[in-house]
Amino acid sequence: MIKGHGVDIIKVDRVKRMLNRFGERFKVRIYTEEEIDYCMTASNQVESFAARLAAKEAVYKILGRELETLCWQEISVKMEDCIPTIYLNGYAKEAAEGLGIEFWHLSLSHERDYALASVIAEGG
Repeated sequence: MIKGHGVDIIKVDRVKRMLNRFGERFKVRIYTEEEIDYCMTASNQVESFAARLAAKEAVYKILGRELETLCWQEISVKMEDCIPTIYLNGYAKEAAEGLGIEFWHLSLSHERDYALASVIAEGG
C-alpha cells in the first residue's frame, strides 16, 4: 500500500550558488560523507548534489507531519547496483516507522538546469 508520494524539483544553479558560497559548510550540513564522496567523483557533480537535495526534500514532504525537526543527514541517497536508494536514520527513521513505511522507491533525474526526485513510500 502506498503511504505517501513526494516530488521535488530544484534549480541546479541554486545548488551551485550554495556550493560556491558556503563550500564544505553546506556539504556537511546537508549531505552524508558517502553522498559527498559519490557526488565529488561524478562527472556532473553539481547536478548530483542537486538531485540528492531534491530527494531529501521529497522524503521530507512525506515525513514532515511526523517530524518536529529535520536533520538533513538523516535522509541519505545511496547507490545500490546503480539504483538510487533511500536510507533513513534517527528521527527520520522513527517517523517512517510511525507511518508504517517499510519500502522506499526513488527516481532521480537531472539535466543542465534542473534536478528532480520522485519518492514513493510503501508499507503494509
